[in-house]
Amino acid sequence: MITAYLLRDYHPDHTRGIFVAKDDDGNIIHSCVVLELPWKDNLFQISCIPEGMYQVVKRYTPKFRWHYHILDVPNRTYILMHPGNHTRQILGCILPGVEIKHLDSDQIPDITDTRLTLNKMLKTFGNQFMLHVGSFEPPKHPCKGLPSHYSTIPPATPLP
Repeated sequence: MITAYLLRDYHPDHTRGIFVAKDDDGNIIHSCVVLELPWKDNLFQISCIPEGMYQVVKRYTPKFRWHYHILDVPNRTYILMHPGNHTRQILGCILPGVEIKHLDSDQIPDITDTRLTLNKMLKTFGNQFMLHVGSFEPPKHPCKGLPSHYSTIPPATPLP
């Protein structure tokens, strides 16, 4: 089964992340960026989901066509990976895409090419995959003995 890793960078008005998927042999088979709502204590429809491990399955609706459904999110339902460009288009879901940039005048970053990215994921991943969600966090103290760039973004949540 495909295993994917989402490493987040939290901001007051959004969360951006790097998404990488590996096959059973550990080869990277897909990477992209993602855009989510900010972290607001997992509040319904206004927060991104908690860090953790989730099973993700393929799903179809007339609104989003083929997309992915993230299962068993604590205290949440119907968390999806679906196409869109703006945080105002999501209610806790994840938008995968090619580039994060400003597409409108609201000063909140947006994301490009989400349908293209999602279609590539659907073709590559198939019906399901496992998703590990973690984050980057600035260090609370300098790391000694490592080059300085290693101490700027250590993982806050260990990922397998």
